[in-house]
Amino acid sequence: NSGGFSLVPWLELLDLSKWDYAGNDNNTNSSSGASASKRARIHSNDKEPFTPGYNMNEPIGSPTALFASGALLGETPLPESTHSGMDAASFAFEPPGGGRQGGGGVRSFSAMFGEMDESRTVVSFDFSGSSPNNNNNNPNNNNNNNESSFHIDITEENLIMLRNLVRRTGFAQLSPQHVESLMMKHARIERHKYGETMYVISRIGFGKFIREVVPKDSSKRFDPAEVENFSNYFTNFFTCFDYSWSELKKDEVNAKELMVGFSFLFAGNKSSKLAAAYDMLDVDNHGYLTQRGLMQYLRSYLTMLAGISLLSANKKTTTQIRKRLLSPNQRDDAFLAVENGAKWTLSHFLRAFEKEHARQPKNSTRSNAVTFEDFAKWYTEGGYAVAPWLELLDLQKFLSLIGEEVGKFPAEAESLAEVLF
Repeated sequence: NSGGFSLVPWLELLDLSKWDYAGNDNNTNSSSGASASKRARIHSNDKEPFTPGYNMNEPIGSPTALFASGALLGETPLPESTHSGMDAASFAFEPPGGGRQGGGGVRSFSAMFGEMDESRTVVSFDFSGSSPNNNNNNPNNNNNNNESSFHIDITEENLIMLRNLVRRTGFAQLSPQHVESLMMKHARIERHKYGETMYVISRIGFGKFIREVVPKDSSKRFDPAEVENFSNYFTNFFTCFDYSWSELKKDEVNAKELMVGFSFLFAGNKSSKLAAAYDMLDVDNHGYLTQRGLMQYLRSYLTMLAGISLLSANKKTTTQIRKRLLSPNQRDDAFLAVENGAKWTLSHFLRAFEKEHARQPKNSTRSNAVTFEDFAKWYTEGGYAVAPWLELLDLQKFLSLIGEEVGKFPAEAESLAEVLF
């Protein structure tokens, strides 16, 4: 339960019911061959409070869902052919000691912002097939198709820094709902086109939020290196959500999207976090999200996962990342790839959703009203193979990818941090 599931995922098949995939052709609309043969089942409908360790009764999906990803964790060399036809959002193998530069022009997200320290890649998500052949959405995008192909690598170093961050700040003990209430105090409400209500937080407001959620009696126990590192990490997370093509001003982001992404850092299992985030984005309490809202939902998670892949113990590397994140052209090229990954995932959901509701009357608005139950059903019945990265919303599961015995990285001398504490 504490991480061995990623090493011996085949033990999940001791449950004979998990071998039963009859009817999957009718329920799964992923183009992946793997999706049709690995179907998660709901073991329990009971909602359980957060408890440390691996939750064997999670409402959405099951340990089988991690089997689809866990079987591909580790340092096994890539086969020459592509695996299972999964053209995007799939777990990828890494060669032993593998770096972050792939073949054929495929680059990792973190490599777009500078040379990262060599660290073992623990898990990699390949989005190379999600980029459209002709991308006209970003006028600043001059990259060719190969350069826009990318994958998100999570390394041992990323996970050590994430573990230090959430434990030392106390985030690992907080619920998403509690943190949301604190963040919204520093946001303002705006009405945008189509009558949409938006909560907007500025970079200054975000700094105030961090100082409130990590109070002085906690931050005063940080050593100087932690103050600097944590400040840089939070600043970079904010910048990841500062899309230059959004309708907001510079140094302003959608507070709800930021909060959804931040849920990676808090207590709670995957199911409770997915449900809480759905409610966060349903600002007007309609009981559903539109396709636009669902796009925000998926993009927020992927943006934060990309931000986590930038965590470094090296101050010089972190400073370089910060400077490049603040460069609109470099940031836009990278996050347009994240946007494409979210669109690709959304397209798989919508194909399944439209098929499910094909019998609705033609004038029904149901095609643009997606409830959380709709999304949960899709994920449980095969969507986990399209978006396996959602499994990492369970912080305990995420951090269990490395052992407690994994050590620290040496600190460096020079400081250029914008201190938040």
